[in-house]
Order: sequence, then C-alpha cells, then structure tokens
Amino acid sequence: MKRLVGIITLGIMLTGIASVAQAHILWLNASNYAPSAGETIWLEIGFGHAYPRDELMKEGRIERVYAICPDGREIAAEEIFPAFYKFTPDTQGTHRIVAVLKPGFVSKTTDGRKLGNKKSLKEVVSCFAFRMTAISVITVGSKNVSLPPKTGKTLEIRALKNPSGLKPGDVLPLQIIFKGKPLAGVSLKAACKHCVTDKKHPWAQESESNSEGIVHIKMDSGGPWMFTTTHEIPYPDTDECDNYMYRTSLTIGL
Repeated sequence: MKRLVGIITLGIMLTGIASVAQAHILWLNASNYAPSAGETIWLEIGFGHAYPRDELMKEGRIERVYAICPDGREIAAEEIFPAFYKFTPDTQGTHRIVAVLKPGFVSKTTDGRKLGNKKSLKEVVSCFAFRMTAISVITVGSKNVSLPPKTGKTLEIRALKNPSGLKPGDVLPLQIIFKGKPLAGVSLKAACKHCVTDKKHPWAQESESNSEGIVHIKMDSGGPWMFTTTHEIPYPDTDECDNYMYRTSLTIGL
C-alpha cells in the first residue's frame, strides 16, 4: 500500500512531458515490468496527450482491465479506484495487461467538439467512433520466455522480441496488426520516460510500418517506453458517423 501511495503522489506531482498528440491516447503504466511470481503489480491508467502522465481518468470510462497469462487464461485486474488497478501474477512467463476504454462517438459541431454522433447531436460537421485499447508487456521470472498469444483486439502493436531482454541501444522490432493481419504504411510513434523532447518534436521516434507491418525502433534510452498507432476506416452508416478511429498503445520496460 505504501508503494501505491507513492505512485499516486508521483502522478499528482508530475506534470508530464510535452504534448505528444492532438487526440487522446490511452496507455498503461506498471509499477514493475519484471516482477516475480506472487508479486503484486500496480497499474495506472494513462490518458490524454502527455506520456507518462496527463489527465486523470474519470470514473466509468474504463470498460475492462485484465491480464492474458502465458497459458491463455484471462484474469481480471482488481480496481482500487478509477485509474488504478492491481494484478498479482501466479505463474512465470510473459503476460499482457490489457485496458479497454468504453467505446463512443466524438463529433465536431458548429458549437465545438462533443460526445455523440450525427443522430444524437445537431449541426454536426464530422464524426468518428473511437475504439481505444492499451497493452503492457510484463515478464514474470525468467527473461528467456516466449511471447504470449495475440490479444485478439482489432488493432494491436506486438513486440517481436521479449522486451525484458533488451538494453539501451538495442533495436526492438514491433508489428502493427489490424483484424489479425499486418498493417502496412501506418505511423508508429514512440515516447519514453527519459527521452528529451519538446513541443516541436514531441515524439522520441516516429516510423512507418513496412509491407509486413513491422517497425524497428532503436531503444536509445532506458525505459519505460510507450508506442502508439492509429488506424481509421469508414463507418458503415454515414448517416450516423463518418469513420471508425482505432487507437492502441503498447508500454514496455527495459
């Protein structure tokens, strides 16, 4: 509990780094990315524009937070209060912690941006339906373990190497997957806790995925690191909304 209080206090005191996006991002901060079996991990929901901390997550916005264990089991994380959860892994291996934001709509109207779609609001200029997830890789015990299965989320960033074995200066291959297939030609953006950035250059790195959906990121600073990508497709009913906006993030520790 003392550790949790420390995390909360730090979250209040820190103002975060420079703004890293115009639209909101969802991410996960873990107290430990390489715990032992039986050790409790404290999980903080990050939300907003600035990694590692920005806005406080409002109550009722998160749909689900859970862990995918190495054997495929899904275990719900325990909510402490809005934006803070805990999870205690009981087996060794690589776990994926997944947070899902409740889906919804955002519309640009003649009176500003509002939550809602064309059918629920008046004078809508444009609309997108958002689907946002955050994933964090946690390696329990030995570093020489294989990565767990895909999360099954529509949009996902997968580390193709176990992050726990990486050191500053190593290159991490990441793959962007959409509906189970590699997604080419999309931007992957990277931020890290100790990277030096500014308002003109808010991202530590930014690269476009190749034909296999793969991006190579040089980990030129110690972690944690956060990667994010966005993909939009047309909404099936244009009388209701214009586009689906899928956004996901991946956080790892070195």
